[in-house]
Amino acid sequence: MATIRRLQAGDFEAAIALSDQIFRDAEQVSMGRGFPFVFSPELGQSYGAFEEDRLVSFMGLVPSVLRVGPASIGAYSLGSVCTHPDARGKGIASQMLQDIFAFAERAEASVLLISGGRGLYRTSNCHPFGVIQQYLLDDSSAEKFRQSGGGAGCQVREADDADWFRIHRLAESRAVRFEQSLWDLAQLIKAEAICSCIKLSHKVLLAEREGEAVAFAVIGVPYPQVKGKRAPLLIEWAGDAAAVTALLTDALSRYELDRLIAPAPWFEEQLAQQLQAIAAEANPENRTHTIKLINPARLLEELAPWLRQKNEHLQASLAIQSADGGWKLSLNGREAVLNEEKLITLLFDPNPELPETLDAELKSDLAVLFPAPLPYDRGLNYV
Repeated sequence: MATIRRLQAGDFEAAIALSDQIFRDAEQVSMGRGFPFVFSPELGQSYGAFEEDRLVSFMGLVPSVLRVGPASIGAYSLGSVCTHPDARGKGIASQMLQDIFAFAERAEASVLLISGGRGLYRTSNCHPFGVIQQYLLDDSSAEKFRQSGGGAGCQVREADDADWFRIHRLAESRAVRFEQSLWDLAQLIKAEAICSCIKLSHKVLLAEREGEAVAFAVIGVPYPQVKGKRAPLLIEWAGDAAAVTALLTDALSRYELDRLIAPAPWFEEQLAQQLQAIAAEANPENRTHTIKLINPARLLEELAPWLRQKNEHLQASLAIQSADGGWKLSLNGREAVLNEEKLITLLFDPNPELPETLDAELKSDLAVLFPAPLPYDRGLNYV
C-alpha cells in the first residue's frame, strides 16, 4: 500500500529524478530547472506516493491567482504527473488526484487547471474547455503585414536587463492574466517551462513607439543544431495587438524562422483580427484544455466583480448549489440543474454545448454573463 502525502524538503531531489526519467532526454534540461515552482520546497504543494520510503509517483501542484478584469480567482495548476513503471496499474494516481482535490478545497482554490487530457482526469470529473485559434505565420505573412503598414512607428529590439519594469507594466495591463510579479516574470522567462518540453528556447522582443514600450512577446525558437519537437511558438505576450504582430513578423526574419505559430484565445479579439489578416493558415482548437471545478460557488463569488460589469441585476440574482449529483443554477427567477461537464462549457466556452431542454429565457440571461475568460495556460505559467 502506497503512502500518499505532500512532498517535504528532502523529497524533491527524488521527484526531479523521477520526472526527468519519464519526461526528459539528453538534449533537454532537467524538469527541476524548467519548472521551479513545481519542485519548490518553499511552496510545498506537490504530491508524491511512496512505497517503503521510495517515491514511485508524483504530481506537481502550483498555486496561482487568475485575474479576470476586477476579479481574482484562486487556482491550482497540475502537471508533471508521472508514475514509475513498476508502480503502474495499482490505482495510485487516481487516489493521489482525489487527495489533491481535497487539498485544493482546503486551500480555498476554486479551479484546478490540468495540462493533460488523459482518461485519469475524465473519470475524475475533469473536463475540456476553451477555444483557441492557432495562426501559422510565414514569410508571406511578414510581407502582408509590411504592405498593410501594420506596426507603423514601432521599433523592435530584443529585451535586455534594463527592461523588467517595462515588461512588468505591460504584463499588468492585460485584463485577463495570471498574476505575475516582476520576479515571477524574470524566473519564468528564465525557466522556459513549456519550451523545455519541446526543445525550444525563449527570445524576448520589445516594441516601442516614440521611446515608450507598447508590447512584448516571449517566443520559443529552436535550440541551435537541434530539431525542435514543435514549430517556433508564441509563448507569452502583452500590449497593443498591432505591436505584438510586429514583434512576431520581426521574429521570423531576426531568428531565420520559416514559420511561427501564434495562439489567440477566443477573447483576444484584436490580436485575432491582426493575425487573421496575415496568417498563412488558421486552425481552431476547441476544448483542448482541461479543468476541474473545485468549488463552483466560490468561483462565482470570486467572479462577482467581473459579472457585475456584465450585468449588475443578473449577477445579484445568480446562485448555485449542489443538487442530484450536479449543480442547480438559479438566475433571475429561473433554475436548471447541470452536470459538471455542462456547467464547465457554460462558464468558459463561447459556444457552450448546453441541454436542448434548457429554458430559452434562462439560456438568454446566462449568455449575458458568460462565458468568462480564463488566461492562456500554455504560456509562462504552464505546468
